[in-house]
Amino acid sequence: MEFATETSYRKILGSFWRPRIGEKAVADIRYSDITTILGAHLRASRKIRNNVVSVCRLVFNFAVAAKIIGESPAEQIRSLKVQNQPPDPYTLAEAEAVIAGMRKLWGDREANDVEFGFLSVPGRRS
Repeated sequence: MEFATETSYRKILGSFWRPRIGEKAVADIRYSDITTILGAHLRASRKIRNNVVSVCRLVFNFAVAAKIIGESPAEQIRSLKVQNQPPDPYTLAEAEAVIAGMRKLWGDREANDVEFGFLSVPGRRS
């Protein structure tokens, strides 16, 4: 596991799960406990919620693999769909206005570099 990933997991465990689970044994944690905690304490984006749930699943999957519990109470908790905003590219008119402004402020060389960048994007039609 990458250092940054492990650090992130430890932060989620330490700041979100441990304060809410307390000293409860892994075998005593139920699906309803997890969903109650998520519903009552997690007011975040879908991506953050999915990260928090992912760490929870890892803990219980480890407990299943170690034969501490028979099945994971987090198994049925699904990740939420995260919709990324679609790209909002410049129109050709907007690109031309930016290029003209660059040419006026900084000259041909810089404007040509920016123009090349705008017009060399795959799929762009003039």
